[in-house]
Amino acid sequence: MHQITSEPVWRISFSLSEKLLVDDFTMAQRKCFLLLKIILKALAVDINTELEEELGDENFIPFKVSGFLLKHTMFWTMEEVNLDEWRMNNLHGCILHVLGKLQIFLKDKCIPHYFFGKRKNLLHGDLIENTKEEMSVLDGKCKMMLDGIGRLKNNKYLLERIISCTNNEHLVGLPMELENITF
Repeated sequence: MHQITSEPVWRISFSLSEKLLVDDFTMAQRKCFLLLKIILKALAVDINTELEEELGDENFIPFKVSGFLLKHTMFWTMEEVNLDEWRMNNLHGCILHVLGKLQIFLKDKCIPHYFFGKRKNLLHGDLIENTKEEMSVLDGKCKMMLDGIGRLKNNKYLLERIISCTNNEHLVGLPMELENITF
């Protein structure tokens, strides 16, 4: 049980540090991140429709991979993947690197905060008491995300089709320019 106190509580924010890192993304890294956000959002719609039909609208936990989780996964991936691989003609490979890293994190049920490491598990953000029931919900969310990402990685045609739309300077069909995307 959490006690409410009148004393101030301090929270450390890394939003400026994150912004500085994102500002240093290459164009290929920006496109990779944006494409992943678009792909995972589209995947979520499909999975949630299936789950709602299967379980009913009151009995399912919606599938979602937030931009925040994705951004921290991207930071970790960039630590491991050589800068030479982050090329426009290798977007498919870049996306697979990030999805692979996300799969590893989800199997461990831990997406570590980029600045705190494993001391701060971003998947625990919804947990309050760290009870058996909450851990069961977390297990379910991780399994659902893993299943969805597995589907996506196995659909090479979909990934290649989406990436083929990005051969120009701007993403086809989207009103924004990559230089103006906020993360």
